[in-house]
Amino acid sequence: MDLPNHRYCKPGKNAIKISISFMINAKGTVSKDLLQSQLNLKTQTDQKQMRNSIFIQTVDDLQKCDLPTLQELYRTNQINSPNWKPTGLINLGNSKISFTSLACYINIMLQYMFNVTPFRQLIFNVQLPSSKNNGQKVIQKLKELFALMQSGNRNYINPCELITSLQEYKPNILTIKGEQNDYNELQLMFLDAIESSLLDLNNEQVIQEFKSIFYGQSEENIIVNNKVVKTNPTQYSSITIEANEENLLKAFTSSRILYIDDYEISEKVFTKALIHQNIKTVPKILQFYLNRVLYDTNQNQLIKNNKVFTFPSTIDISQFIQDDSINQSKEMQELLKKEQEILQKLEQCGDIQSDTQFEGLIKLFTKQPNEQFIIDPQPNLQSHLEMAKQLSLYQEAFKIKKQQLQMEFIKIEEQKRRVIEAKKTIYQLTALLIHSGTALSGHYYCFIYDGKFWWKFNDRVVTQVEFPVVFAEAQGKTNMNTNVSGLIYEHCEQINQKRLVPLGNELEKFIEQKNQELLMLFDQQKVLQIKSRILQRAAEHKIIYPKSQIGIALTKYQYFEEFLQGNSNRHYFVRYTILDEELKILNPILKYPQQINEYKKYFISNSGIFPQNFDQMFQQDYSKYTFINNIISNFQVPSIVTSTNFQQVITQFQKYCLQLKNLDNSVFEYLTIIFQAILLQGCFLCELLIQKSKLQEGKQLTQFIFETIKTSQFIQAIITQQLRENMKSIIEELEELSKKQGQISKSNIASPNIVVPDSIFQINQNKIKDLSDVIQKFDELEQNTQVIDYIEFVSYGLAL
Repeated sequence: MDLPNHRYCKPGKNAIKISISFMINAKGTVSKDLLQSQLNLKTQTDQKQMRNSIFIQTVDDLQKCDLPTLQELYRTNQINSPNWKPTGLINLGNSKISFTSLACYINIMLQYMFNVTPFRQLIFNVQLPSSKNNGQKVIQKLKELFALMQSGNRNYINPCELITSLQEYKPNILTIKGEQNDYNELQLMFLDAIESSLLDLNNEQVIQEFKSIFYGQSEENIIVNNKVVKTNPTQYSSITIEANEENLLKAFTSSRILYIDDYEISEKVFTKALIHQNIKTVPKILQFYLNRVLYDTNQNQLIKNNKVFTFPSTIDISQFIQDDSINQSKEMQELLKKEQEILQKLEQCGDIQSDTQFEGLIKLFTKQPNEQFIIDPQPNLQSHLEMAKQLSLYQEAFKIKKQQLQMEFIKIEEQKRRVIEAKKTIYQLTALLIHSGTALSGHYYCFIYDGKFWWKFNDRVVTQVEFPVVFAEAQGKTNMNTNVSGLIYEHCEQINQKRLVPLGNELEKFIEQKNQELLMLFDQQKVLQIKSRILQRAAEHKIIYPKSQIGIALTKYQYFEEFLQGNSNRHYFVRYTILDEELKILNPILKYPQQINEYKKYFISNSGIFPQNFDQMFQQDYSKYTFINNIISNFQVPSIVTSTNFQQVITQFQKYCLQLKNLDNSVFEYLTIIFQAILLQGCFLCELLIQKSKLQEGKQLTQFIFETIKTSQFIQAIITQQLRENMKSIIEELEELSKKQGQISKSNIASPNIVVPDSIFQINQNKIKDLSDVIQKFDELEQNTQVIDYIEFVSYGLAL
């Protein structure tokens, strides 16, 4: 992605210093008229600046991610685990931000600051009040971002919330009057914002620890005629050096001295002077930033200096502190020299592209064995196969040599590590900032060493690399417009600190919540994948009906979709029923199966196969359905009617006929038919009891039947007549006994109120009763040969 990169010299002391340095080092490539050069540069920059207001997307678009994207986003291993991979950061330029140029700046700054373990530990340990001002909100968002980068389950994160809080706290941190800050300016303003936020906490220990990480002390001496006329103590967080100086030590030394032609020693008295800047103390993080941008008056534009700049992987900091450069120990000097030689030889051995070229040549010579080529000016001809064989030998020799050099490099690094451990003033290279592009556009990424491995951070893409690859890209070996723009060294003692920093209870809960959010998104996407299965099953959906007529009538209270027959929206509930079944199947593989009801609501809202008002669509129907379902579920249906259970069965049938009389005509009708059929069978049972000389039982049963005939509302006249005829002989035999029996009082049955549920989602919340046993019992009752004939008789009589 091409981004604007206006790294120009602003008017003032820094501009003079840098411009004079350009004039000395570039041998006149800058105009002799320094002021005119600055004006030209400012005019050109003004023409290119963006004036759009900044808008940052503050909400992650994770809800819009499909399952493959979420799988790409998901990270299973935390820091310090064997397969851990650092977290990438989303380039805000790919989001909704107008100033895309600062996006990669921010990402590489946050990545290297996260890698500074003492700073991350300091941020995690900062105690913030519950009511936070804007500055403290910045610290809170930084805590959360670092916590996600360390212990979150995402391969990349959107840093937008932190940037938004920075904008609210320091509105000019991203732009100054619409002009793009360079990386160094952005970092200085970011550190200033963090320091200001920490100052509000009134914790001197925290402030001092923060300063010890990023700030060192220096001294600025103004010298006139070889005498120091003024000394100014200063503070620094980074050191700007010129890429034109070719190597780090030379560039640092040059950056310490600035010549001034018109220094005012008294009122209107000017003379030549020089400013000498001495480093007094060094922070735990030593940062160097290369100035590669020049203004070329001949081309009337900014140009980028792509000159190769060399740097060591370790430095003895004492050589930067004292006025006279002190050489590193001879042992370290020799090791660094060998390291550079090995890196150069590795470069000569080629890379993966070289191996590919070898393979291509070998295939070329192998394909045409009859052709011949002249290998050298002498008339020495070889066959293609012989040449292919020779090339294969060369290729193998290169591979062996490369492996040997890599082993030597590992040994050198181990020897350097021992020297470093023995000396306390050694700093190790832990980060390189890389710029790819021109003076006017380009992209920033970085390499970071985490104490074990080197990683390449290119926004959201993070890959593990070897140091020779890092060194080659920094030197412009892969692309002449891609080279190092910043070097960051850390004190060796802190590099070996544990990378996993305790989060504390508050951040642990935050991480748990954020990790759960992502896992629930996985579940939601898995749930959405059953959409086609639901539609297929809904199209094939059929209900297997029971055998009995009453069972068929009761089926609509076993299945709500059957209750909705005739309702034009019935098919939606069929889908809902299948959804419920499919979710039960899916439940064991979900990350959070306890959220199944939430996933159901998510599917209904996002699958597109349910209307928006589905939640309220069947409320009234469902209320009636639930009420009747609960009545029927309590029906104790016998599989056979005997003299023992006859009275209980008749009483129960009367009770439920009363309850269902005005609720469902078809069910009521079938129940009354069975009720009357059982009464007819009761006559037969009475005769059996008399035949078995069980007169007392027969007498009781007969009396009960008579009382039922007199009191029941559900016996038709034709059935009453038949009952009387059937029992005529029984009456004659039991006339005397029946006069002495008391009447059986009718049960008073109170119908409960129907309660309307809040929504259709209550269907699965223990309100619907399974009627399959009830329906099966009715089937068995109808199939009983002693009852079925009576049922047919009653049905025939009613038809007449």
